[in-house]
Amino acid sequence: MTQTSQSISTPTVRLSRYPRFQEKEPPLSDDWRFPHLSADIRDRISATGGDPGQYTMTDQGTDTGTVKVTETWTVNIRSESGITAGNKTGGTVEASSAAGMSRLAQNFADQILDGQAAKILLDRLAQQKKGVLTPASHINDLVTEAFSHCHECKNCWGDGRVACTTCHGLGTITETVYETVNGQQQPRRASRICSNCSGGWRACGTCNRTGLLTDWIQVEAYATPAYSHCGSEETSARCQALLTETDTNTVIRAFPCFTDRSPEASGPATVIRRFSGKATVTFMAVTSPRQSCWTVWGVGPTAQYLNPPPILDELLEDGIRQFSKVEYFRRRERLKVLDNVRKVPLLEEMLRQNAKAPKVPPAENFSAVAHDLVSPDVAKGAGNDIVKLQKGVCPRYAADLWTLIGLYMVTALFIVGNHRTLFPNDEIWILSGLAAYVAGGIICCALTLYRRSSVPQEYRGPMQEWKPALLVLGLVIALGTLSTVASKQMKSITAPAAELLSQFTPDDVKIFEGLFPPKPPISPLMPAPAPALTPPARSPAATRAPGPVSSTARPAVLSGSATLIDTATVQIEGTRVPLSGLDAVHHPVTEAGLRQYLSVVGPLRCTPAGAGYTCQTETGADFAEVIVMAGYAKVQKGARRNLSAAEAEARKARAGVWGLSPQ
Repeated sequence: MTQTSQSISTPTVRLSRYPRFQEKEPPLSDDWRFPHLSADIRDRISATGGDPGQYTMTDQGTDTGTVKVTETWTVNIRSESGITAGNKTGGTVEASSAAGMSRLAQNFADQILDGQAAKILLDRLAQQKKGVLTPASHINDLVTEAFSHCHECKNCWGDGRVACTTCHGLGTITETVYETVNGQQQPRRASRICSNCSGGWRACGTCNRTGLLTDWIQVEAYATPAYSHCGSEETSARCQALLTETDTNTVIRAFPCFTDRSPEASGPATVIRRFSGKATVTFMAVTSPRQSCWTVWGVGPTAQYLNPPPILDELLEDGIRQFSKVEYFRRRERLKVLDNVRKVPLLEEMLRQNAKAPKVPPAENFSAVAHDLVSPDVAKGAGNDIVKLQKGVCPRYAADLWTLIGLYMVTALFIVGNHRTLFPNDEIWILSGLAAYVAGGIICCALTLYRRSSVPQEYRGPMQEWKPALLVLGLVIALGTLSTVASKQMKSITAPAAELLSQFTPDDVKIFEGLFPPKPPISPLMPAPAPALTPPARSPAATRAPGPVSSTARPAVLSGSATLIDTATVQIEGTRVPLSGLDAVHHPVTEAGLRQYLSVVGPLRCTPAGAGYTCQTETGADFAEVIVMAGYAKVQKGARRNLSAAEAEARKARAGVWGLSPQ
């Protein structure tokens, strides 16, 4: 066949990527196939900013290609099982036992695979329109059946309730309490109602109080298609080689002339449909100004590409190089790049496509705009760079301002939580945070609209201010929840000790006045005299030198029984231990109660913290927090968060010094 060079101008024709499948190919002269194929390539070259006259396109003739496609449907079984609380046998095949349920499910699966599924699948495929072959996905609802078995809950034995593990089913808890009799602590046994149950019973969590459980198995049969293709004896040698190198999905999309036969069952769980199609294949050679050569094959009357070559890669090299650093440009420079992009029809169409379909991957959008005449790497790189350019000049939300709003709300949350004595009114801070969130959201929307106003409407895409708004709100809620949980856990440890301290009343002072001498008054003009304390006997190796212990030489850890100096200072092994963050309250009730608490609490373990110490009891409670929660000491400004929270609780409950008249 003689090869002729095409030099006449052809009209611009935009072709569809996926033409509709037709029963029969319409007549079209072979003389028009080559201009039809070359017209689209010239159109894409012009749209990319190149000169189509510099590209040589040579007609290499046409051949007839016949392809046979086999569609094989295979039936598979998917089984799912579980346990549900209560009687959930409705809509299922109920069995008398778990073993019987398993046998019914297995028999159903065997029956489906023996031929019933193939019959159902044949009916499904026969209802489809003949002459149309579309790559299909799974058929998940081919046939489904559920089997169940209801039985008694083994955890509660059908009663729906179980014995409480706290009181062991008694409903009451017996514990040892201490009473003061004649100035001495006397233990006695006392009972209280268990707060974790009702009369010694709790609801069964396994069956959700129903006393029944339902075992179930759901069996589903679904079919999966697979495709394969081959040429026929009528196909020419070069068409046969072309079809061998082309994947099946591309062949199905390119060959529009298919006629199918009735589906047939080739096995108990397999159905086959066969298609055949015949079309004219146009061959064309394209040579670029850089002497790069490609061979283009067009199928059918519209010359649908069978293997689109990357002809546009050379034209897009300069643009890709310009886009590679667009994220580092300033806004004014990005606007200049956008103006240059709009002058190229192909890239301008890409901008519109991204604005219309922002959820589609940029590589797919770019390939669709370029009619697949670009390589995957170039389509991915250029598509991502254009998306970055659009987001830079036309942002979808004000990320910088939302970051500041989030930092403000998180900072306010921590300040209020750690310094409750400075900020006692939580409602004010909550309202101010919500006001900042709402006002900040309005300002962000206004700022985003202002930034987008310099870009034409067709390139903008949708606004998405709700994304950072939800992110900031979720972050603040999560941090607030974690803070609340940590506070409750600490309170559960210190509350019992604070409750013990709060039991002391002014009537108990007379008892302790005979045991502990009163403290001499302190003159405001003279420093308080050092208490005469006799440290316990110690080994000679551990004897300290006389004189006060300097701050640099103070022990790293102190552990032992503590004696009271005041409600903010104790003494352990002869060492004065000031409690960090506390101011003492000089009141007979507080001092007497704290002495009594130290006699029963056991040894303390103290570690340095700032200018003072942080002490813990044997149970892990914070000793300073216990004192503050009982109202026996006041918190200094800037103290730890848990101390500020404990003082707020004591103020609210009027505990200790907050409920006593001033002396």
